[in-house]
Amino acid sequence: MPDSDQFEAAAHEAVNRWGIKAEAVELVSMSENAVFRINQADGPPAILRLHRPGYNTTAQMESELVWVDSLRSTGLDIPSAIRTPTGEGYVAVKVGNETRQAGLVEWVDGVCLENVVDDDPTLVPTHFHKLGAIMAQIRDHSENWDVPADFDRRRWDAEGLVGADALWGRFWEVDALTAPQRDLLGKARARLYEQFKSLPIDRESFGLIHADLHLHNVLASGDRLVVIDFDDSGWGWYPYELAVALRAAKDVPWFEDALRSLIDGYNTVHALRPDELELIPALIAVRTMISIGWLDARPELGAESEMPRIVDRAMAEAETYLAANR
Repeated sequence: MPDSDQFEAAAHEAVNRWGIKAEAVELVSMSENAVFRINQADGPPAILRLHRPGYNTTAQMESELVWVDSLRSTGLDIPSAIRTPTGEGYVAVKVGNETRQAGLVEWVDGVCLENVVDDDPTLVPTHFHKLGAIMAQIRDHSENWDVPADFDRRRWDAEGLVGADALWGRFWEVDALTAPQRDLLGKARARLYEQFKSLPIDRESFGLIHADLHLHNVLASGDRLVVIDFDDSGWGWYPYELAVALRAAKDVPWFEDALRSLIDGYNTVHALRPDELELIPALIAVRTMISIGWLDARPELGAESEMPRIVDRAMAEAETYLAANR
């Protein structure tokens, strides 16, 4: 993992590639992507992201920009990408021995939605209702968008979620698990795979989704909810969008309010079918389980202490899922 000085040097190099005169380059967060706030001398602030190497190809990242631009054209509140003077969406920069793609988007003043509802749970119904409507707007766009021939994004289908080469890794085999835990997760994974393989993948059921629309990826800015971070976007079953947001709320007292409000908001734009509503618990379960693989593949985050909590949640979800799907 490169050190902070190497990341900062790469951020300055990227800023120069955009031809920006920066008054300050400030590190905002360091997760799988390094995120910097760029204070421009002659313009509004922007966000620079140095993307984790090896996760998305350049073609996939360019496809993301095309899709997000199209979503923005429908009125969805999403930060706009800033292209280089020569029209590039991304530039490659060296970060120590790594090569990372750097992307620039407009800055949005806002507060992470998780912090907003944690501070004031009475806002849960309002914000989750809005979030549900946003999810349904993304779905409506997906059902009607003419996808470019060279469009390339990952697929959160049976193979992508729980297949042998799952996108977030073979979570049921990680070293942090005990033998009984591996056994339970393996059984749940096999049953989930059978269920997902039987699901429809027609345009009315399976399409482009954000796929990571948890509360850290939504900013509350006044009355607006702004959606950020489309790194994981791709093809998936539409209820997976709801499951990701609900997974973050599963263990809090206001979960039922969040569930009801999210569905109600979604239905104001696009009615969820009964079979889609029935699928949500399985998708919450699989999201919890695959998070083990996500964390296991990112030791550089230094979040090993989180693994026991995530595993405990996954065990509970696996047991509940198997009991309901014998």
